Amino acid sequence: MPGVEPATTLSYSGTSVFHTEKGDLHTSFIGVLDTTRLVFTEISRVTGGTGRFTGASGNVFISGTITADGTSFDSRITGEIYLDRSAQ
Repeated sequence: MPGVEPATTLSYSGTSVFHTEKGDLHTSFIGVLDTTRLVFTEISRVTGGTGRFTGASGNVFISGTITADGTSFDSRITGEIYLDRSAQ
């Protein structure tokens, strides 16, 4: 819907890997960043991983604020990660 959001509202997407001692957790994500209000929100879909995260699934929701210079952020993470016990 063109024109609904100002040009200062950006969307982004990608993949990420969280490394832990017990394995790696893989996610794909999509988010929205409001550069005027310095806030963001994101949904990450768990796509699997290695070690204890082999066969993992679930969703993680992340919302927070960024600093004016964009070098750091503060966020709250909620959601659920389901582990496939048969894969371990």
